Amino acid sequence: MYATKGEKRNKSFQNNGFTLGELLIVILIISVFISIVIPVFFNQLEKSREATDIANVRSAYAEVLTSAMTDNNTDVVKIVQLKQKKDDWQAYDQVNIGGITHTKTQGDTEHWKGNPIADGECEVSYQDGIGVILNWKNSSKTLINFNENIHEIVKQTGFLSKYQTSNFEIDSKSPNSIMVNTVKKELD
Repeated sequence: MYATKGEKRNKSFQNNGFTLGELLIVILIISVFISIVIPVFFNQLEKSREATDIANVRSAYAEVLTSAMTDNNTDVVKIVQLKQKKDDWQAYDQVNIGGITHTKTQGDTEHWKGNPIADGECEVSYQDGIGVILNWKNSSKTLINFNENIHEIVKQTGFLSKYQTSNFEIDSKSPNSIMVNTVKKELD
């Protein structure tokens, strides 16, 4: 038999679109894909930061060594600000910078002091009899100018009487520190 126009229209509407179950499956597949891709992306991002840090330290190494060998200038010190956001090496177990090879478990040597620290720095220097020294340490960036009279300002904020101590330590790297922000406000 022949279908009327209304019946044809109803059949065509019944075959269009997705069911709720199909949409949920697609959303589930996309969320699984995203949950796999995002950690891989951030891991690769950290590896690229570490590669940049190693390249920058190698460049500083070459500058210091060249200055020591050609100009007999052993007072050259280069500071490399690190880009990495995690302590130590994530991508490498063994790092080679200018012939100085170091592994994660090795500890300090005469050419390698410390380990890379997130947002830290590497001080590259030359010492007669040893050669180039790579000194990995915290960055000297701080929120507070320590040339100010910090004790007097901390007294003014009332923190010393609140904690009933004359000994205090300011962690200027902590962005959530109430004390640092209050002292900084007083300094300004």
